[in-house]
Amino acid sequence: MLLQESQVLDLRVDLLRSTAAILLELRAAFDHLTGNTAVMVLRGAGAVRWMVADEVGEPLTAWAVVGASIRQLTGGFEVSLGLSPNAELMVTAQALEYYSLEANVGEVIPDYTIDSEETIRSAVAGWESIATPREFSSLALTKSE
Repeated sequence: MLLQESQVLDLRVDLLRSTAAILLELRAAFDHLTGNTAVMVLRGAGAVRWMVADEVGEPLTAWAVVGASIRQLTGGFEVSLGLSPNAELMVTAQALEYYSLEANVGEVIPDYTIDSEETIRSAVAGWESIATPREFSSLALTKSE
């Protein structure tokens, strides 16, 4: 699960199921081997924090991952994504699933500052996009007896 320079596209939180899901654009990521999109699913989510340090100047922003860590806590994990420009996404959860996908999008990442909304929608994966699974990994808390 290499995330450096991937882009966070969206975050969904299902409070009923205590689940958070992060949609990632992989085409700009360093060393991604499979897929152009990924979904990170965090089950047993206990906290979700989105912090932006500065005012966002553009209506659409490419939130590039510049740092990522997974830290074990008592009773779960903390996933922290440092993002550019000047933001952080942090989720605590009991289990993490990572799905690498090949979505039906083009080869080129759109320019969010000049491309039309229609061009951007067709060139970036969304939650309803048709995609082929490429890779799966998981991390779960194991309870000692």
